[in-house]
Amino acid sequence: MILEWEKAIVSELRILKALERQYYKLTARPSDMDLSLQVIRLLWPLYGADTDHLSARFEDLVSQRRPFLEELYRQAEEDPGRSAFLFQSEAILIYDMLATMQSALRQRWAEEFPEKELERLAVNFGVSFD
Repeated sequence: MILEWEKAIVSELRILKALERQYYKLTARPSDMDLSLQVIRLLWPLYGADTDHLSARFEDLVSQRRPFLEELYRQAEEDPGRSAFLFQSEAILIYDMLATMQSALRQRWAEEFPEKELERLAVNFGVSFD
C-alpha cells in the first residue's frame, strides 16, 4: 500500500526530473537538489495539475521562449547581481508562475523564502511585479 506521503515524494521527484530536462537545455550548471525539492514542494500544489501535465507545460514554455532563455542564461553566468535561484532547475517553474499566477506565487513564496529573492529572480526574467 502506497502512503500519501510516498505519492507526494514520487510526484515531487517527477516534477524535478521534468524541470531538469528543460533546465539542462539552457545551462550545464548543476543545481542543489534539496533546495529544488523544497521549492517544488512549496509551489507545485498551486497548479492543481498532475505531473504529466506539468512536464508538457514546462517543455512548451522552454520551447516557445528558448532564444530568450538561452541568452538570459548566457549573460547570467557573469552577472553577480543575479538571483541565486536562477541556477536552480525550479527556476523554470517559477518563470512560468511569474507569468501565470504571480499573486499566488508571491504569497506562497513568502511562507519560506525572502520576497526580495523572488523579486530579483523576476527582474532576471524581465518580469515586473504588479
